[in-house]
Amino acid sequence: GLVQALEAAAAQAGKWNEAVRALRIASDVAAGPEKVALLRRAAELSDQPLGKLGEARALYQRVLELAPEDPAARAAVDRSPVLELRGRNAAGRPA
Repeated sequence: GLVQALEAAAAQAGKWNEAVRALRIASDVAAGPEKVALLRRAAELSDQPLGKLGEARALYQRVLELAPEDPAARAAVDRSPVLELRGRNAAGRPA
C-alpha cells in the first residue's frame, strides 16, 4: 500500500525524516487501528534508523494513549531507559 511505497522510496533516497513526517500527517486524518499503525511505524523509524529516541518515545506514548494494550508500544516504552542509554552512548556521552 501507500505506507510501504513511502518507506521504500525513503529507504532508497535515505529520507527517513520525510517518511516519519508523512506518517505523522497521515495519522492526523486516520482513525482507529490505522491511526495506531501509522503512529507505531513513525515511532519505529524515529528509533531506527533515525536514532531520535525522544521522538520515538513520545510517539509510542501516543500509541498507548490510543491502544493501551498495544504490545509493540508497551515493549518500546518499557525498554526506553535502555534506548536513552544507547542514545547517550552513541552521542559519545558517558552513560
